[in-house]
Amino acid sequence: MTLSLRPLTAAIAICLSVTFSASTQVAAEERLRLTGSSTVAPVMQEITKMFEDARDGIAALAHSDVPLDVLSPDQLRAIFTGTVDNWSELGGPDQAVVVISKGEGSATSVVFNSFLGLTADKIEGDIVAAENAQMIKTVAVTPGSIGYVSIGAAIVDIEFGTPIKLLALGD
Repeated sequence: MTLSLRPLTAAIAICLSVTFSASTQVAAEERLRLTGSSTVAPVMQEITKMFEDARDGIAALAHSDVPLDVLSPDQLRAIFTGTVDNWSELGGPDQAVVVISKGEGSATSVVFNSFLGLTADKIEGDIVAAENAQMIKTVAVTPGSIGYVSIGAAIVDIEFGTPIKLLALGD
């Protein structure tokens, strides 16, 4: 299993790429090794055949009433550290920014904070959400809110009409 992080410059904030490979050409130290139950290994081998290259990412998301569609890393950093606390400071309406963060140590938080060059103690969140579904629901019912979440989880909710939107990453 290979993990790699890379910022996307024009679209979504951060992409976490997970690659499973059943190929014998993968270096020995990069192969996913399975031991133990005789039923686990065959199931995992079938999964790796189905998902040779599975990807998801992390993106900032906002309540659908937030009129901005693109934020730069500097703007995201300012929002999540409390330097910006009103959308008018970024060209939006005179509306309080409600920061929703995830609990310290969550994998999503670690990747998001790392991308922004922040540590958990620098985040000034108004509300803490435990996991993706809670983050999405909280942003959906909180006007002016912003958070971060798995892109895949957000897309499903957006398709079902949840009042959230993914924010693109700008310069």
